Amino acid sequence: MGGYGSTRWGWHDTANTADGSKRLSIADLMRASLGAIKTERGYAGRIFWTCRGQPAGDVMFFLVYRGVRFVYTEVGSGVEYDYKVDFETQARHFGGQQWYFRCPECDARASKLYLPPGASRFACRRCHRLTYASCQESRKYDALARMIGVTPDDMRRLNRMMKQRLK
Repeated sequence: MGGYGSTRWGWHDTANTADGSKRLSIADLMRASLGAIKTERGYAGRIFWTCRGQPAGDVMFFLVYRGVRFVYTEVGSGVEYDYKVDFETQARHFGGQQWYFRCPECDARASKLYLPPGASRFACRRCHRLTYASCQESRKYDALARMIGVTPDDMRRLNRMMKQRLK
């Protein structure tokens, strides 16, 4: 047990990242709602995503009482989704209020909702079990980077660029 080659390093898949998912934030919604059009269902707007300059998806939204209704079609199957996500506000210490989504899956407060590849509904990062790319990076070369006079962040950026080119 535990001899040479007994481990399976590199055989596991990395976790889905928030960077690789479609993201909706309250700020995106507020920015898009500035150009919203009044309809019988409420104020309507649209948010678009691009990937390398090409359209990668869009979601239509309707601002309704204390929430927003999302309407979009899944690219692969053509299934149309139409559901409401509630808003919640929290008073700030020096006045004003902070707006949040209520996650449609776990009802937790979230400032951003994500739609990773293969998922059908927007939900918070915890519900989709998303992580950040920086959490999956190794720190084993940080000391070497400091010795040669490069910051560890520059070393990680270079490593990320090299991995992108090899894909």
